[in-house]
Amino acid sequence: MDKYIDIEKLKDGKDYPLFLRNDTFRVEKAENTKEFGYWAKIPVRDVYGGVWVPVKPHEEIKLTYNIKDSKIVRKDYVFEFHLSVSKEVEPVEAYRGAIGIDLSLNKFAYLRQVVRPSEPLPRHPYRQCTGQVLLS
Repeated sequence: MDKYIDIEKLKDGKDYPLFLRNDTFRVEKAENTKEFGYWAKIPVRDVYGGVWVPVKPHEEIKLTYNIKDSKIVRKDYVFEFHLSVSKEVEPVEAYRGAIGIDLSLNKFAYLRQVVRPSEPLPRHPYRQCTGQVLLS
């Protein structure tokens, strides 16, 4: 669990997800049902061998996908199985519309170049909008 959550920052009374290593569970295609597409065998402490639970992914799980570490999350009155997979994707040559990248940074750095020392330093538009100090 140290790999996923900092134990020192755990809070009393808060629910945390149960993380499953990819070698502790397995996922198989369901053959006899139309309600869901897959079965997942999840380890349970009191049941030898674990339990089989139905899984209904939003996308087909192909044999070329690598199943990664996943987690079980408690939401209101249900439990959700968050299955993580890794797959190869083709690079896209051209895009339509705008593309944005969220780097999840609190502070970011930018480079500036002064051609003439007598010119004032350029102001970054982010600093003008928020008034936050940037690395420069």
